[in-house]
Amino acid sequence: MTSNRQHHRTHLFTVRLWIEANARDGPEVRGRVQHVLSQEVCYFRRWSDLVAFCEARLDEARLHEARLDEGSVGEERDDAHEAAPNCEHE
Repeated sequence: MTSNRQHHRTHLFTVRLWIEANARDGPEVRGRVQHVLSQEVCYFRRWSDLVAFCEARLDEARLHEARLDEGSVGEERDDAHEAAPNCEHE
């Protein structure tokens, strides 16, 4: 039997990639990543921004798990859903 706590230890991200013409620098790979559980989206131009977005969502999950262990689940921080620094939002 899988508990809700166990379920939230796994995360699903969808990534969409495409090539965009850039007159100055030539073709550029662009992307969109979505954290399926929270529905948060990040558009990126650099791979490091994709990684930063995913790491931020995982850090949020670790923080939430620690709060569950401490019994302070209701104490949500305002910055708990900060986007990765270089995300371009819809």
